[in-house]
Parts: sequence; structure tokens; C-alpha cells
Amino acid sequence: MPRRLLGCHNLPPGRRLSLCRRLGIVLTSTLAVLILTGCAVSPPIKAAGYFGPTESMPQVIQQINRNNHAITSLWASHDFEADIADENGQRHFINGDGELMFRQADDLRIIGRKPALPKPVFDIGANGQRYWLLLPTEIQRMWWGYFDNLSKPCVDELPIRPDLLLQVLGVGLFNDDLLHQPAPVMRFNNDADAYMFVWVYAASDHLIAQKEVWYDRKTHQPTLVLLFDTRGRIILRAYLSEHEPIAINTLAKDDLPMIATRYQLFFPDSKSTLVFKLHNPALSRRGFPKAASFAFPDNPPLPSENVIQVDANCTD
Repeated sequence: MPRRLLGCHNLPPGRRLSLCRRLGIVLTSTLAVLILTGCAVSPPIKAAGYFGPTESMPQVIQQINRNNHAITSLWASHDFEADIADENGQRHFINGDGELMFRQADDLRIIGRKPALPKPVFDIGANGQRYWLLLPTEIQRMWWGYFDNLSKPCVDELPIRPDLLLQVLGVGLFNDDLLHQPAPVMRFNNDADAYMFVWVYAASDHLIAQKEVWYDRKTHQPTLVLLFDTRGRIILRAYLSEHEPIAINTLAKDDLPMIATRYQLFFPDSKSTLVFKLHNPALSRRGFPKAASFAFPDNPPLPSENVIQVDANCTD
């Protein structure tokens, strides 16, 4: 390599040879590394996930509706853990067991108990007209409202919205008219091996996403539910797992409907969480559920000032 390129032609003769040799070795080594690095072949990217055949949207919906049509009602015992924030931001942990009851399409009741206490420690319910959240022990509050006011800005927040839990069970039916709003849109997620449905509806100048549900490709069972507000923010995230069949005497084993038995719920606005595990799910148990199972608790064991109507400011 020319000495002028190494920058050592102005050095005294005694130092010139030694320094130029060392610089030459360094530059030669660096050049060799750059050449080897530039010529190296990067390993191929291995594509993870599923890339085989998939079904059309009507085919997927047919399988989901086929399963859910058979679940006209539900009764199950459950274990639960809840971490709930009150209106002051203080957190309250509650755990125990209880029972869950459901009827198509708007009836839901989830009751939590503790063996040492005579009355339930929480009561979450909806009956198509009203919904409520009763926490008589830890927080000593009851929140309730009318379904007709749900979409109005005059409705106050509550830690856990019972109306949203109806959409989490994963036993709802798709409308036969797939263009009826909120209308579902499907795409396939190769990495998760899941069909992803997003329901959208039209506002005055744009479309709004209402909810998103992921269904496992092989089983067509829901694994994730995301519910959004009108700004596209998540108001409920739920992971569904440990699906089990519901025993029905009139159906063969291969035709039994499946349902998730483990639910992990997170409400970002209040940072409240609710986890429950269902046991022995059945369409009914000892005559329950029935109409009285979803009756509004008119006389909660609380002072009247602790019973809060969240839509009390809605006048129309």
C-alpha cells in the first residue's frame, strides 16, 4: 500500500517503516473482515405459523353458528378471582366460588360467594332491560342502569360492565345478513392460526370498530375478545381457553357444543380484572336458569346512598 495513502511519508525514516507496517496490517485486516462480512449469506427467514388451506367467511360462520345455536341457556359453577378498583382508585381483591347462568340473548347472572359469608360477595347481572353490578362486602356499592341508555354520553362509568360480559361468553350468533350493521369483516392470522372477525358500523363520516373476536382455525372456538369504544380504544380484553363440551342428552358426542371454561378479563379504564373458571357446564341444572334467575335485585343489602344509577342523568 503506498506510503502516502497511509499518511506516514512525513515521518522520520526510523519511525516511518515501523508505523507504516503496523498501519498496513490493521487496514489489511479490516478490509478482509469487510469483504468476508459483505459476502456472507444471511440465513433464510423461517416462516412460523399456519399457511395451509382456510375456509371462506360464510363457511366459518356456519360452523360457529352451528355450535352456538345449541347453547340456548347455560348453568355452571365457577371459581373466581377479582381485583376491582373503586371510584377512588383503591383496589379490592375478592375470590371465591359461585354460579353462572345465561339465556339467549340478553340474560346473564354471575354470582360470587365465600363459604364464611351468608350472602354473595358480588352479583353481576343483565336481563335485557337493566344491568347491575353489586359488591356488598368489599366496596359496598351497587351500580345499575338501563340498556336503552348504554350508548349515550350521559351514562357514568362502573368498574365492570355487565352488558359487556354478554359479548365475552362467545355463544352469540352471527346475523344471517352479513351486511347488517354492525357488520363482520374476516381476515386470517397466519401466526395465531386464527380467523379474526371485526364488527364495524357506520358513523356520520367514518366506520367504527365495535368488537374483535379471534376464532381458532381448527375448532372454530373463540380465544380472544376485544371490545372498543367509539374512539377505537379497548374497553374490555378477554382471553378464552380450556374449551369443553356441554353435555346434551339428545346429541351425539361428536355433535356436542363447546364452550370456553376459563375467562381472563381486563377492563383498561378502571384497571379491574376478573378471572373465572367454569365447572360442569350444562344447559340447565335443577330447573335453573329460569326467568326469576335474572330478576333485578330491588332490595340490595346496602344504604340507599350506595346504590348508584349510572344513567340517572339521562332524561330522554
